[in-house]
Amino acid sequence: MANTARLKKTRQINYLLLLSGILCLMYGFVLLMRRHTPIEVSPISDSPQQLFPSTISIPSLELILPVTHSDLRDGKWEISDSAVSYLSSSPVPGTKGNSVLYGHNWPSLLGELDRIKPGDRITVSGNGQEVNYLVYYVTTVSPSDVSIYDDTTDYRLTLYTCSGFMDSKRLVVTALKEN
Repeated sequence: MANTARLKKTRQINYLLLLSGILCLMYGFVLLMRRHTPIEVSPISDSPQQLFPSTISIPSLELILPVTHSDLRDGKWEISDSAVSYLSSSPVPGTKGNSVLYGHNWPSLLGELDRIKPGDRITVSGNGQEVNYLVYYVTTVSPSDVSIYDDTTDYRLTLYTCSGFMDSKRLVVTALKEN
């Protein structure tokens, strides 16, 4: 009788472990699908005079991605899982200063950014307007290098994503507005 009870208990534990494993696999699949499938983001326009970035395109990489506004909250960067993030505290693209956009290095977002080259075009659009930039240089920095966010006196776009082993570096693309 004790053997039967122990066998029943062992089966219950086995079924519970099997169910837990299946749930973990399903959750992993959902995360993988989110990583490879960006969703459409509908921007909310706050001013028709200024460009409200809603799309970034990089023709040389065949990328057209949605842009969402993000901020620093409690010292942490907000980041979208389905769009490129525009740092709202940086200048609006097309205006004087350093406009900062960033995103995950997932295949559905900026995973191909390491293939960009100086001279490639980047277009930021929104509100029926678009601003064209030409890549000036591409570099890799440590996450602690905050100079890439510094304000500038030119019309600059800084686009960056994680890179390196275990995302230990930041790939930074600096582009200047076309005349």
